[in-house]
Amino acid sequence: MPRRLRLGRIEQIAALVLALFLLLAARLFFIQVVRHHEYRGKQMRQVDSKRSIPARRGRILDRKGRVLAFDVVAYDVSVFKSRVRRADLDALSGALGRSRRELQQALRAGERFVTLGRQVTLSRAAAKRLASLPGVCLDRRSFRQYPFGTLAAQYLGFTDVQGRGVEGIEKSFDETLRGTPGEKVFLRDENGAPLAMRSARDPQDGADLVLALDLDVQRIAD
Repeated sequence: MPRRLRLGRIEQIAALVLALFLLLAARLFFIQVVRHHEYRGKQMRQVDSKRSIPARRGRILDRKGRVLAFDVVAYDVSVFKSRVRRADLDALSGALGRSRRELQQALRAGERFVTLGRQVTLSRAAAKRLASLPGVCLDRRSFRQYPFGTLAAQYLGFTDVQGRGVEGIEKSFDETLRGTPGEKVFLRDENGAPLAMRSARDPQDGADLVLALDLDVQRIAD
């Protein structure tokens, strides 16, 4: 190959590389300088959102270990569509009591963050398994139950909708029973829709409380 022809090709390649470099530099200048305020505004609107995870409130038991008050724990189950795996739909189907086809339809019709089930009762093992799946998010909710109804109701007291003790034993030993809530931190877009979960801290359940009260004696007294 003639030397002049070879040099000509090298010059063409060098000119092409230089043109690409200048194009990239111009694009960076456009983004970082010309449209700086626009992109900065979008970044500022993508904010972290914290969500509290309620702890399981401790049980109240009589002197023989019979449960007088306990928490029923349920979960809202949601997914990030972009991260959920098709192979995990069977696990979601079994936990939610919905067919695989129903879940696929819900995912196709929904936005990026889709709630597939609300107030779903799960065992601890099932909840732990679902929470370990990519893109699956569990929001835990607790509901106080008194299996013996009004028996010793004035003595036991009750909790409010936030799960805090407001009367009786529930109030007097609230700090012992309530535990420590956990926390999830989400990155949200400018419209408030969740983009991804940044971090999570598990709740610490409350301690059980054993009373001197005897359920049989209390039933007779009532």
